[in-house]
Amino acid sequence: MALDLVGGAFLSSLFQSLFDKMASSEILDVFRKKNLNPGPLKKLKILLNSAEAVLDDAEGKQLGNPHVREWLLQLKEEIYAAEDLMIEICEECLPTDVECESLGRPRKVMRLTLPAFSKTACEKEIEPKIQEIIDTLKLLLEQKTHLGLEETSVHNGPYNSQRLLATSIVEGSDVYGREDDKEKIIDLLLSNDDSSNKIRVIPIVGMGGIGKTTLAGLVYNNDRVRKSFDVKAWVTVSLNFDALRITKTILQNVEKSDSQAHDNKDLNQLQEALKKALKGRKFFFVLDDVWNKKYNLWHEFMRAFDTEARGSKLIVTTRDENIASMVAPNVRPHQLGAISDEECRKLLAKHVFCNGSSSAYPNMEVISRKIVERCKGLPLAVISLAGLLRAQPNPKEWERILHADIWEMQNNDDVEILPSLWLSYHYLPPHLKRCFAYCSLFPHDYEFSKKELILLWRAENLLAIQKGQRPKETGEDYFNDLVARSLFRRTPGLTYVMHDLVSDLAKFVSAEFCFSWDDYNTNTSKSKARHLFLSTKISDIKEFEALSKAKYLRTLLAPKWGMKSSLLSAAQSLRVLSLSRYPYPDLPDSIGDLKYLRYLNLSSSQIKILPDTVCKLHNLQILLLSYCHLLTRLPNKIGSLINLLHLDVTGTPLGDMPEDLYKLKSLQFLSKFVVGKKNGSSINQLQKLLHLYGTICISGLENIVGVGDIAETILKDLKFVTELIFRWNGRSENSDLELERVALERLLPHTDLRILKIDGYRGTRFVDWLGDSSFSNVTSISLEGCSRCRLLPPLGQLPSLEELYISGFDELERIGDEFFSSSTSSTIVPFRSLKKLVIQFMRSWKEWSRTTAYGEAGVLPSLTCFYIWNCEQLVSLLPGEPQQQTHTPFPSLETLFVETCPMLETFLEWGSFSRLQSIHIQFCGKLFALRRNWDLRRFTSLTSLELGDCYDSLVGSFPEEGLLPTTLTSLTITDFEYIELLNGKSLQQLTSLERLSIVRCEKLRSLPEERLPPSLSFLRIHNCPFLEGRCQRENGEDWHKIDHISRRQRDGTSKKRKAAEKAVPKARMSDEDRNLVRGAKINYIYVDGVMEIIWCSDFVC
Repeated sequence: MALDLVGGAFLSSLFQSLFDKMASSEILDVFRKKNLNPGPLKKLKILLNSAEAVLDDAEGKQLGNPHVREWLLQLKEEIYAAEDLMIEICEECLPTDVECESLGRPRKVMRLTLPAFSKTACEKEIEPKIQEIIDTLKLLLEQKTHLGLEETSVHNGPYNSQRLLATSIVEGSDVYGREDDKEKIIDLLLSNDDSSNKIRVIPIVGMGGIGKTTLAGLVYNNDRVRKSFDVKAWVTVSLNFDALRITKTILQNVEKSDSQAHDNKDLNQLQEALKKALKGRKFFFVLDDVWNKKYNLWHEFMRAFDTEARGSKLIVTTRDENIASMVAPNVRPHQLGAISDEECRKLLAKHVFCNGSSSAYPNMEVISRKIVERCKGLPLAVISLAGLLRAQPNPKEWERILHADIWEMQNNDDVEILPSLWLSYHYLPPHLKRCFAYCSLFPHDYEFSKKELILLWRAENLLAIQKGQRPKETGEDYFNDLVARSLFRRTPGLTYVMHDLVSDLAKFVSAEFCFSWDDYNTNTSKSKARHLFLSTKISDIKEFEALSKAKYLRTLLAPKWGMKSSLLSAAQSLRVLSLSRYPYPDLPDSIGDLKYLRYLNLSSSQIKILPDTVCKLHNLQILLLSYCHLLTRLPNKIGSLINLLHLDVTGTPLGDMPEDLYKLKSLQFLSKFVVGKKNGSSINQLQKLLHLYGTICISGLENIVGVGDIAETILKDLKFVTELIFRWNGRSENSDLELERVALERLLPHTDLRILKIDGYRGTRFVDWLGDSSFSNVTSISLEGCSRCRLLPPLGQLPSLEELYISGFDELERIGDEFFSSSTSSTIVPFRSLKKLVIQFMRSWKEWSRTTAYGEAGVLPSLTCFYIWNCEQLVSLLPGEPQQQTHTPFPSLETLFVETCPMLETFLEWGSFSRLQSIHIQFCGKLFALRRNWDLRRFTSLTSLELGDCYDSLVGSFPEEGLLPTTLTSLTITDFEYIELLNGKSLQQLTSLERLSIVRCEKLRSLPEERLPPSLSFLRIHNCPFLEGRCQRENGEDWHKIDHISRRQRDGTSKKRKAAEKAVPKARMSDEDRNLVRGAKINYIYVDGVMEIIWCSDFVC
């Protein structure tokens, strides 16, 4: 059965884009004003319509017929040529927007009031160029009968990204049929029978899409494996076996260093550094997706491990058995085969059906079983088909997929495409096909972010933006749909990657128009290239000349590499240029000659100054300058970039903003506005940037030195900004404290704001609008480093507030009724939606009181997570007094985290807290001394308890009888300095206990005679020197007390680990450390000597 396309062929969206340009008022106006003959334009459109009619049939047949594929490529080339010509007409024959501005007329009006210019030599070339394209199209259309191409119907319809069925898929939970393989690899990794001191290599071999990377990932992240090695690292190798890059990546993982720490070292230096770093350490590395067959390259790489490495292991995944034999000549590789049809059915159901069950779709279940048989046990085929089936939720479409011709079609000699992947692509709407094909310019295994790719699509005009929708929203819909169809796969680092076979499919579709330049294809013709990723440095003159021939190049992504000005001169058609991580301080002035450029990425580069010629890029829409740590100012005439839509300067230390920034009236995204020391009034430019949306950080507010510097209601009209960050930098004393308040008063935002963050505000009190109930859509507020404020604003009045972060109020001593409401007579339930509350670094805070009764809802009725940290004077955990209250405070509380509150004396004194599930208490000496008064048995849902840092010499045994509730499933005790015994009788009462962790209890001599609870399935003993010997397998005196536990872990007390733990602050942070943490905007908790993040406020501007 031949497949009609649901949305049309890949070229369909190219045709539509071209038709739109041909029918645009600009093109028609040029032909009319310049007396050009419109006849050829009409002929061109007729021919294009004829070609479009057979597109779908041609796309379906190109896999099995190389002649059809060649025909399609020639047609695509003519479409691109016609599109280039239309753009050339618009750009060359119309005055620029800057010229319009200079004439003092609006841009749109000027487009419609062109003077009747006389024909020039350039204009006389338009008709011959159109005729040339017409002649070529005629020749192509004459071949369609010979090629057997037929006109087909296209089921066009509005794109709907919400058509996908809901599923039960959870990241990392969709692995089936690999349990035996996983256990075999783990056994090899943990085996100690290797008589050699050298590293042992374990090859995993299997065809593409069989799951080699997935299996290696399961093993790499396994707890037993992780705890058996001192260090581990993962490197994706891919086609180019670069020993220097691989060694550098491993070294960075071992040393936990940043990406630039070893930039200037050669391979020998890196290997020596790696040898030194690995000395005496047991390590485990994974080299994923190895294609190199050259033994000399492998031998060169392995020199770094030519040292004692007893017990160390290296996994290599590859498709080639010869490579497996080369890397491990005397080892039998682990052959990874297909999974069973039954496992395939489970995998498909997990991805397609809600709750992983097809019972609600009996008709579809029968068809899905037959479709699974087509996948021949290949997990990637199943997953890719699942994305397609989920997007076509009806039996008829599934039957069409089951009986599609592609299952029987033979690939041509040049390419091998999985039928399931081709079907997934085949059913994409045309606009998604173009966006997917564009990704073929990325090298294999290239990791990209959602934001990065959406901006690239936007610059290339690949987003069909619907009325009322922003480009970002459209791009996210496209991106999420490709993820849902399993064409993009998320990595642990929150980036995305395409599987090799998916990448091959994209490269097949885009052919020679879109590719990456590396050591493997430098000899390929570049004359037709439109989109290019430069993944290797151009050092050879022949390579440079070859690249210079790509005169139609629209996209050039060259991360890390410098760019010769002569190459820029040759690439005059560029729309997109990425020089991220550009290694030089200066850009060539010729960058200003790229008159079509829409996208320029210089993020994380070493540039110190942008050349003024950048301001000549009048078509520029996207300018990325984030994390350019040497760049301190923008060009003075940046206002000339009147088409600029997106300016990102996050993390770049700008001193101020140009005075003509206000001219960027089309600007939609501005990550940061810096108020300069010399022109504090420049902040008023924001009033004119009415199209800004999303997030904006306004920093340098300390530079406002007079009321006249800031206009009233400066931000009121920025209706589309959803998140605001106000930052006062520096620590200079300002005698006019009232000015701080006035500045904040005039920064009044619109009432539809969602997120507000205030950092470093130095006023003594907040403004009236902060906490006003008219801000009914605010969901998150962060107040940090407001060191002089002594009162909190009435944030309880905000009806939608869900998250609240309060930190660094050095002079605040009391939180009272003003925090809940500005009126004692208010009937509004304070903080009715608040779910998460974090209060930290409040050095003077002693109490919070509530004189008004809670009412039936209680105080903070929706709060589920409460974190309180480093409040060294705080005495009571709950607001108010128990005798004042009639209802439970925090009735929805599930998680309570209290740390470094040494003066805290009272706990959850009243109330049932029936939903409380987890409690963490550490560095709270007075509170722990009163633990018998806690009455934890009140908390009927409590399952997890972590207690730490008890230095009470009277606590020699723990836990006391009746202290802990029987509902506990997890118990952790840390740093009980004087404890010598565990109370076995009390522990036996914990009949539900499954996990017990005992950490750094150095005087604890033995486990209780009563044995540990039979329900226990996990026991961890860490840095308890007396217990380690007693818990030795079979020979230890306490072994019989724990041999029933399925998972046991004894961590050693190495000198390095102890030294690291001594460096961890025990009771409190120093002021210097506090400032460091506050500056980094991250909260840290140390657990077992490991730093964990509980809150990152993301204040980086």
